[in-house]
Amino acid sequence: RAGALQDVLVDLTLGYDWQGWAPICFQSIPWAAAFLVLVSTLFTGNLDVWTKCCLCSSFIAFAEGFLAWATVVPDALGWEQCQQRLRPVGLERFRIVFGYVDIRSFFVVWFSELLGIASNKDFYCTDTLLSAHLCASMIFGFGLYEVAWVACRKLSVGLRVVLRMTGGFALAMLLGFDALLDVAIRFHYTMDVVLALAF
Repeated sequence: RAGALQDVLVDLTLGYDWQGWAPICFQSIPWAAAFLVLVSTLFTGNLDVWTKCCLCSSFIAFAEGFLAWATVVPDALGWEQCQQRLRPVGLERFRIVFGYVDIRSFFVVWFSELLGIASNKDFYCTDTLLSAHLCASMIFGFGLYEVAWVACRKLSVGLRVVLRMTGGFALAMLLGFDALLDVAIRFHYTMDVVLALAF
């Protein structure tokens, strides 16, 4: 029942209400990038980029799972807001009955994790030391950049350089915005975002 850890970057962004449109935008970025990589893979018939993105994402999911098991950090929103997010039904899953947590709760949580964002449920009041969300945005964003890089190789040198620089700048801005949203809506701490950027 710990409160959130202090995060200086969050303290700097608290003057703005990030809870309206920001969570929807935040959840859409990696999904949109993955969808665009998939469409470009289907269009070109080249599975290299899609395969690399999926392998890297699998590695990140494994790393996040290990870090979640090895190190537990209080939820970035704090206990009070996490209780509201879990609602009474979610809190009931963790009640101890005769010294044990009900095994059905394990399967409910496990199945919802398989569904991912489609389950539309939150089950934990903890954080991990890695923002897998930002990692997925970066992986599929770089996948898009690679697709664009290959698509530009037959253009003239000047146009190719301009398009690649513009695409790289747009990608950097989008990933920077995604990292800011990750911290501003209190989905993760700044340390999680920095680790994701370094990973």
